[in-house]
Amino acid sequence: MEVCIYVRLSYDLRGNELGVERQERECREYAQARGWTVSEVFIDNDLSATTGVERPEFERLLASKPTAILCWHLDRLLRVSGDLERVIALNVNVYAKEAGWFDLSTPAGRAVARTVTAWSTYEGEQKAIRQKAAHRQRVDAGGLTATGRPWWPTRPLGFNLDGTHHEIEAPALRQVYADLLNGGTLAAGVRYLEQCGIVTARSGRPWKASSLRPVLLNARNAGIYLYNGEEVGPAAWEPIVEEEVFRAVVRILSNPARRLNGENSGGFGHRTNLLTGLAKCSKCDHTVRAAWRRNAKGERTYKFYQCGGCHGATVPSEWADSVVTRKVIERVEEWRDMLPQGSTAGTVDVDALKARVKALESSKEELVEDRSLGILSREQLRAGLAKADTEIAKITDELTAHVSEGDGPWFWDTETLWAWSDDGEGNVDVEKFTPVVKRVCKSIAMTGPGKGKKDLLYGTHLVIDFFEPR
Repeated sequence: MEVCIYVRLSYDLRGNELGVERQERECREYAQARGWTVSEVFIDNDLSATTGVERPEFERLLASKPTAILCWHLDRLLRVSGDLERVIALNVNVYAKEAGWFDLSTPAGRAVARTVTAWSTYEGEQKAIRQKAAHRQRVDAGGLTATGRPWWPTRPLGFNLDGTHHEIEAPALRQVYADLLNGGTLAAGVRYLEQCGIVTARSGRPWKASSLRPVLLNARNAGIYLYNGEEVGPAAWEPIVEEEVFRAVVRILSNPARRLNGENSGGFGHRTNLLTGLAKCSKCDHTVRAAWRRNAKGERTYKFYQCGGCHGATVPSEWADSVVTRKVIERVEEWRDMLPQGSTAGTVDVDALKARVKALESSKEELVEDRSLGILSREQLRAGLAKADTEIAKITDELTAHVSEGDGPWFWDTETLWAWSDDGEGNVDVEKFTPVVKRVCKSIAMTGPGKGKKDLLYGTHLVIDFFEPR
């Protein structure tokens, strides 16, 4: 006799398909012992039969018009009566390794199958009730189970299974948040995790931007417990980042206006051009973008920056990057010489303070949005804005006192800055040097093309307005 095998597992927590492999192996042994031939195997892994989600392989099984069906247990094939009636319509026998033979061609066989399915449906409904009760209990406990540990099927990035912070991953994740607030990208965050030797907990594979993004968007990192995708209250574990930082990063990663390599890039791609999105056209005030000059054969000859609006400002990118990096480092050297003896510049965690300010600014925008939606009263809006402004002023005073707003410990190390500006082949380390440009330059304006190369020699294509030293 020829049979088709169907196997299913509702939840494959580890993603290794061991459960369905075991079912298939035992079904094959069952068929071999009876001299049956297995014509095809249908596998639905990590799919529940009671949630209403379509089971692709189950649908394919029905469409294949099998002569007989073999499963590990009937509840692997059927959990609701609607599916049973569709199988009955096939008018074939169903064999279950753990439950015996169901002759669906007879009234008695169909009655037994309907009874088994009814009890399976009952079991599924009761399980759902128990799970909802357990979830409500975890909500009241801030996400903890009866054992006092979070209900996490696998260890999330930054945490241990008991809810404590992972000594390596938590600081790294915190740094990724800070870098995103400072204009970094998801690609840079992935590379940073790779440098730290951090891989995914489930598969042990390197992180990707597509897998890192949902982790950063998870409120768990801010100590917020979720139930059915909704925030229900503070979690019992310590947050890795403050809620304001988390909210700000969510706004960045969820902003549809972000553009690769642009001023709103916020994170998906790898920033490759230093002045894209930073420099603006002196005529129309539109940001510039990078493009390639091509010869008559369509071959690339050199890269240049061009106004994305009126297309009037056009300068070679290699020359522009060289001028900007040189002038920026020279300005940093001037600022360094102005520091008083014994200055503590570079000794505070400026990245964290700067990230905090940006997070507070983002929270102010959220308050205004909530007011426009009627969620907050006018008094609540004023109180929230005043609280945020007070904290921003406090942080700004602290930064100013250390003469180091926006300055990491590398900022005053001009040897490092020179190394970033040229790798020996005329290339700038764009991701590392971009924050330096933002820190030093208030604005960079590009003018239209002049007459001949003399303009390039004297730098009249670029007008840089610097911040005052702090």
